Amino acid sequence: VGFGYELKVLTGAVNNLSNAVEIREKELKELNITLEEKVEIRTFELIQSNRALKTLLDNTGQGILFFGNDLRIDENYSSECIRFFSGDVSGKNVCEVLFKSNYEKNFFTETITTVFKESSKRRLKAYIELLPIEIEINEIKLKVEYRVIESEVREIMLILTDITEIKILENRIK
Repeated sequence: VGFGYELKVLTGAVNNLSNAVEIREKELKELNITLEEKVEIRTFELIQSNRALKTLLDNTGQGILFFGNDLRIDENYSSECIRFFSGDVSGKNVCEVLFKSNYEKNFFTETITTVFKESSKRRLKAYIELLPIEIEINEIKLKVEYRVIESEVREIMLILTDITEIKILENRIK
C-alpha cells in the first residue's frame, strides 16, 4: 500500500469530517433560528399577558397593589392607586403610603412581618384580622381587604375600595 493510497484515505476522511461539520453548522443555525422565533413568540405572549393584567387592574374601580416581605410596593398596581395616593407608589414602603402615625406604621409593620413568617393558616388568618379594614388617605376613606398570595414567595395583595360617599351618607343618616 503506497503513500498515494494513504493520502487518498486521509483526504476522504478529512472531506467526510468537513461535510459533517458543515451539516452540524447548518443544523445549529436552524436550531438558533427556531429558538429565536420561540423567544419572539413567548415575548409577544408575555407582553399580551401583561397588557391584559394591566387592563384588568385598571378597570376594577379599586386600588389593587402587591408587596412582599420587604414591604415595598410592586410596580404592578391599578391606576386607581395613583388617584388614592396622588402619584406613583412603585417601590415605596407600604406602611409609609398607608399610614400617618408612627403607632399605625409600627403596628402594621410588626403584624404584617408576622404574617410573612407564619405557617399556620389559622394563625395567619387571625393576624390578618388584626390589620385595619378602613383607612383615610388624602381625605379619601378606603376599605382595605388583604389577600395572601402563595407563589414562589409569599406576597400580600391589598384591595382598596373608595367608601367616601358611603361614609358621608352614613353620617347624614346619623
